[in-house]
Amino acid sequence: MYFLAIAAVGFVLLVFFGSKKSHQAEAFKHSVLEKDRLNTPEPDLIVSDNCAEPPGNFVSEKNYSLKTVAAEVPHQRPVAENQKKNEATKLRERGDHRGAYKASMFLPPIKKGYQIFLQNMGVKGLGHRREAAIEFIDDLNQTLRLEHEQDNPQDANAIKVIGLGDSGEYFLGYLPKDVSLQIVKTKSLDAVYGRLVRAYHGTDDYLEIQLQIVGLKTKKSEFDAFAKKLPAQDSHKEYLKYWSIPFDDDLTVGDAELKISEHSSKARLDAKAWKEYITYQNLLDVFDDESQREYYGIQEVPRAVVMATVKAMRDELGSYSEVADDPDAIAQRVLEDHPELTLEK
Repeated sequence: MYFLAIAAVGFVLLVFFGSKKSHQAEAFKHSVLEKDRLNTPEPDLIVSDNCAEPPGNFVSEKNYSLKTVAAEVPHQRPVAENQKKNEATKLRERGDHRGAYKASMFLPPIKKGYQIFLQNMGVKGLGHRREAAIEFIDDLNQTLRLEHEQDNPQDANAIKVIGLGDSGEYFLGYLPKDVSLQIVKTKSLDAVYGRLVRAYHGTDDYLEIQLQIVGLKTKKSEFDAFAKKLPAQDSHKEYLKYWSIPFDDDLTVGDAELKISEHSSKARLDAKAWKEYITYQNLLDVFDDESQREYYGIQEVPRAVVMATVKAMRDELGSYSEVADDPDAIAQRVLEDHPELTLEK
C-alpha cells in the first residue's frame, strides 16, 4: 500500500507539471494545421442570390463553427440563436480546449458582390489590449469594423480594428502596416470590411483574433495591382530562402508571388516536406504574441534570433516537427543564448 500511495502521488505531480507544457504544444499544433489550411490557394467563389461561398470541401470549414455564425451586422439574430453563440467560452470553462478552438471559428457569409481580398491575418497590438480582447471573445454575435486613424503619430495610414458584440464595442488593435497602406493608398476603405475568422481565448491566457479583408469585386484588380509593385515582404523572402530559390535584391511582391505560386504547387505534392515547412513558419511566429512572451518571461525577440535557434534545434533533433513538440525548450534556448532578452519583472 505504501508503494501504491507513492506512485499515485508521483502520477498526480506528473499530470500537474505536464499539463502546462501540453497545452502549449496543443495550441501550437492547432496553429500548424490552421496555417497549412490558410496557405492553401483561395478557390473561385460561387455567387448565389444571398452571398458568395467557396465551393467543394471548403464549405466544410464551417463545421468548425456553430450553425449560428456571426452576422455582418450585429444585434439582428433571434434570442435563441444569440444564446448559443458563445459556445467556445462554455467549452473552455469546462476544460475542453480542443472543442473551444474549433468552436471559435466564425467565417460569416460573404456579402453579394464581394470577395476575399487578403487571406487570414492577426490583429497587431492585441497584447496591449488584453482585457478588451477577452471581453470581445466572450461576447455574443461578434463582428469587426475598420477605422482609418489619420491622426496616428506613428503611421498616418494606420487602420484600427474595432470589435463589435451585443455588449458593446472593443478597440482590439490594428491591421498589419502593409495592409493598411494598401487599403489607404487605393482609397478602398469604404469598399472593404473585416471578416472575422477566429476569436479564441486559450490556456495560459493565449489570445488569437484573425480576420480576412473582403472587398467589392470591382475594386479587386486595382487593389492587387498596387500591391504587386511594392517591394517583396520578408515573408516572401523567407519562403524563397527556405526552399533555396534564388531572387534579386529588387524583388517585387508580384514577382515573389509568381515564384512562390509556381513552386508551392509542386512542393505540396511532398506532404512530409510541406508539413515541415509549415511547422517551421509557425515556429518563427512563436514569440509574436505578447501574452506568449510574458508567459515565457521573454522580451520581443528578433526574428533572426528565432530563426537561428529553431534551425540549430532542428539540426540536433532531426526535424522541425520534433522542435515543435516542446515550445518551452525554444524559449529556454533563446534565453540561454541571449540572456539580455529576459523580461524584467
